[in-house]
Parts: sequence; structure tokens; C-alpha cells
Amino acid sequence: REVLLDLAGQVWDLSVELSKDEKALAADVALSLCLLVFRLNMPLRALEVLTRWVPVMRPEDQCLVVESIVAYVGPPLSQQMLRALLHLLKALPSLETLEHCAAPSKKALKTILEFACSTPL
Repeated sequence: REVLLDLAGQVWDLSVELSKDEKALAADVALSLCLLVFRLNMPLRALEVLTRWVPVMRPEDQCLVVESIVAYVGPPLSQQMLRALLHLLKALPSLETLEHCAAPSKKALKTILEFACSTPL
């Protein structure tokens, strides 16, 4: 899993040197690898990486990340997972990005945020 994250990081870093179309493809590959690691039982490490990348992602990729994460997790969340998810949301350049997420994702995110409000961090 760490090897996959390392590979995702290398692809992400390489994407800055590519043309617009190649950059989008490289970002898709890097995000897919990172989300795979998230699902392979290393969610905190994957969220750490995604939190670094999310400020410079395309808005559609930001939405994809949020949708993928909230589709996979739900309350009750550990305090570590909740903190990591809140850090990722805080790293978004604009919460308006979430307006473009699918309705089920918005509902799941609302449930998670309500859980966060009722959980001491």
C-alpha cells in the first residue's frame, strides 16, 4: 500500500510537467491509486496525501474525492478518521465545490458532519 501511495505521489508530481490533457490523465491515475489505498485499509494515510493535493485539484477531482470517501465511510467514525476527513474538507479552496457533488454524497456528508458536531475531538 505504501508503494502504491509512493507511485501515486510520483505520478502526481510528474503531472505538473505535462500538457493539460496529459496532466488530467496523470491526476486521474494518481487519484485512483490513492483512493485504492484508502479502500485497502490505509484510509488515514491516504487522506493525509489527498489533503495535501486537494487545494490544487480540479474542482471535479475535489468532488470525486469527497464523493468516494463519503461513499466508503460513515458514522460512527474514529476520532482520527473524523479529524482527517475534517482536515481534508478544510483544505478545499472553496466549500462551493461540494455543491457539485451528487445528492447521495451531500446527504452522507451531512450525516458525517452532524456526527462530527456531536463528537468531542
